[in-house]
Amino acid sequence: MQSSNRKLFDSLVSRTKIYLVIIFVLLIVICIYNPKFIIPAILSVFLLLVTFNMVRIKTNVNIISVIIAPNRLRLTADNSL
Repeated sequence: MQSSNRKLFDSLVSRTKIYLVIIFVLLIVICIYNPKFIIPAILSVFLLLVTFNMVRIKTNVNIISVIIAPNRLRLTADNSL
């Protein structure tokens, strides 16, 4: 079960990175054609990176809590016997 969660997480992260690269390239192309969009493009990339990192951290916390919670239950059950 852990390997399937890890594969899902890895595929989501890699797909998200690809999307971020595509957005970054498109923003560069837009800025080349119209330089007045440079500052909004920089702000957009910054906001996307912050959002991506927040989602990644939240996902990591959820995965860790799923992995640790069953171990904690086993430890308390073993200690009570």
